[in-house]
Amino acid sequence: IRTEKIDPNSNKRLCIGTLVAVIPTSMTSDADEASRLLGIGAATEALLASGFEKQADTLVREVSFSVQPTDAGDKIFAEIEGLESSFSALGDVISSFVMYPELKLQSEQAISEQRARSEELASQIIKQRDADLRLASAENKVANQEIGQIWIELSPMLQSKLIEIQRAWIDKKTVDCNISAAGKSDDLLMKETERLRCDTEVTRERSKELRSILAQ
Repeated sequence: IRTEKIDPNSNKRLCIGTLVAVIPTSMTSDADEASRLLGIGAATEALLASGFEKQADTLVREVSFSVQPTDAGDKIFAEIEGLESSFSALGDVISSFVMYPELKLQSEQAISEQRARSEELASQIIKQRDADLRLASAENKVANQEIGQIWIELSPMLQSKLIEIQRAWIDKKTVDCNISAAGKSDDLLMKETERLRCDTEVTRERSKELRSILAQ
């Protein structure tokens, strides 16, 4: 502590002292982590902004204060200036440190719950893709059975006339649907589902064409 100024009219002295606060590094790190979990600025940054300087586990800052004896000389009044922000920052560090265990537990629980939801969603997506594939396969089987039955109903003369066109159509359908499926997804299940859907759609259109020929 040092005296900066003496008021000759009142014996009031203006002094400068050094305030030292010892806070373990583990405490400030926990307080900062609590601040992060709360989505606010780091608690130690507020300490430094309030005038403290950090030296290892010690926080140091100069404090201005005044002392003045009473007229009777039996008491001394002291008044400290400008420490509101520093005490508030220290309080925030302490409260953040105290809250950290509970905040950490809540965060871990939230992460665990989110992971469980993500795993459940992933499981449902896989089941959905498998169901889509089985449905596409069943629909494709029906479409091919249908076109096969229509072909059987064609006369031998029409079959002979259309056989080369039919073979060319099958080759084109295969290539077109393979290309279409490859452009839809990199996932093997989804790609096969898209290929089957394409095959089913094209086969149904061809069935309509053969029916119209059969009806002539």
